[in-house]
Amino acid sequence: AVERTIPFVPMIPGLHGKMPALAGTYIVPKHTDSLVWCTIELPYSVEFLWWKWHTHYYYTNEVWFVEGDGHEIFGLDADPYIIHTTPFTQEDVSDGRRDPTGDPMKEFHGDIEAYVEARFPIPTTWEFPYNERYLDLASTPLKTMEGAKADLLERHRAYNAKQLAAGGKTADFIYRLGDIEEFHSEVGGRMWTHRPFTKPANSVFHKGDKITIVAFHRNTPYLCGDTCEGSKQPIRQHIIDVVTCRPLDSDTVFALSPTGTRLIYYAKYYTVTCGLFVLSILAAFGYVVYTLFSRGKCTPTSGPCAQSSYKSYSKLHLDEPEEDVEMPVKMATNGHR
Repeated sequence: AVERTIPFVPMIPGLHGKMPALAGTYIVPKHTDSLVWCTIELPYSVEFLWWKWHTHYYYTNEVWFVEGDGHEIFGLDADPYIIHTTPFTQEDVSDGRRDPTGDPMKEFHGDIEAYVEARFPIPTTWEFPYNERYLDLASTPLKTMEGAKADLLERHRAYNAKQLAAGGKTADFIYRLGDIEEFHSEVGGRMWTHRPFTKPANSVFHKGDKITIVAFHRNTPYLCGDTCEGSKQPIRQHIIDVVTCRPLDSDTVFALSPTGTRLIYYAKYYTVTCGLFVLSILAAFGYVVYTLFSRGKCTPTSGPCAQSSYKSYSKLHLDEPEEDVEMPVKMATNGHR
């Protein structure tokens, strides 16, 4: 049997950029170690069947994919893990068209929120898009990537110990992607980069489960040589896990079926027609119930609404005279009649 599959793409959310080609990426500082993260809640239950990571590996030192909420496990978004953000502003606007006026905001009259809603209809994880979002580790007491890793791993160990003591669920690592420089081989006098397939520790997740992604980006000035110091072009990154999944929820499976897809399509694009169709069905059902009741087919014969447990109220017997029904009575005589 051929099973239906669906995509699931957990990722560090991309930001809006001045150029359309940069949209969906986020900025990484050149001369310092940095950290980004996010927590995702699964919208449905799935089983991972196939997956592929996408990132710019030479700027990525390590990626953690952890079961659970990173705020509870690692203390993310609390000191010292307070992320730096730069809001998306009018100066960052570009809709990618060859606008002869040179002012893509003209039709929006300077309304940045209207522009974002119109040009970026896919909702983001954040309340409002940012141009920059990362933690510069040099600005924290941790100072370096090694310091941050040691601290986060200790927090992870303490969280799991607490969960085990309370009989709760531990936060296990699903993936840990290491530094790409660990996967170099010399073949034919040349250096080749390869990466072994990363098998997840768990491949089944349920609706409402949370997954936290933590990505470490390293100080990489040697990749651009002397041009880094004077360059104002930021390094942009992706952390995307493209996963093919088997849905485990019956409602999700139905939604993917031809019938479910067709119903969703008509409900979305023919709302009025679907509404009238449903109302007509309800009206027909109500008419049938009313007709049966008015003809006596639905008159109760038992329960609190019944006049007697020994009488029939069918229309066929309405003209017959009522007869008293003698009910048998048992008398307790202590075992003697």
